[in-house]
Amino acid sequence: MKQAFSLILLFCLLIRCHCLGFDNQIWTVYYIERGQKSNPIFSTNDKDAAIKFYSDVVSTIEYWHLIAFTRATQILSDYKQTLEKMNVKTIQNDIPDFSKSGDRVYRLFVVNRDIFIAKEQLDNIPYFDND
Repeated sequence: MKQAFSLILLFCLLIRCHCLGFDNQIWTVYYIERGQKSNPIFSTNDKDAAIKFYSDVVSTIEYWHLIAFTRATQILSDYKQTLEKMNVKTIQNDIPDFSKSGDRVYRLFVVNRDIFIAKEQLDNIPYFDND
């Protein structure tokens, strides 16, 4: 168990996550991003209250999962229409590509557990253009 906790903590230190900690008889919930620990967003002596607060915070986080990363509007449209026919909400979030002037990259995401529906129905996700 200690090794699994260490791996999770290492992942959190490298990426970002909310953490539940126990130090000096105080339970705290805090956020780590790129190794930078925030001030606690919640502190208590009560273990059950800390676990409930942590669970409530984590369950409200919206996770975006990449489906397509493309410059082709037709590919974006095909993925979007296929997912919407399955009643999967999509989020389009385009970004400029600075390799050429006026170039745009289209990004399509699904939210939370809808990634499992997308993976079940689509063969090639996440899709990336080859260029």
